Amino acid sequence: MEGSATVVDLGCGDELANYGEYNGNPSTDETCEYTKTFLDLMSREKVEGVRCLLLAVKL
Repeated sequence: MEGSATVVDLGCGDELANYGEYNGNPSTDETCEYTKTFLDLMSREKVEGVRCLLLAVKL
């Protein structure tokens, strides 16, 4: 089950700000750029409350 569906199933869908999935066998450089962009966008503005970054890896 995808991560966002689990968050919604747990009753916290209104708290979900963003869901991103990166697949297709990206290179190390592509993964690094994706991660830097994501973290930059998520940390640009101050917000009240707590932010949580949830990562899931399928092996």
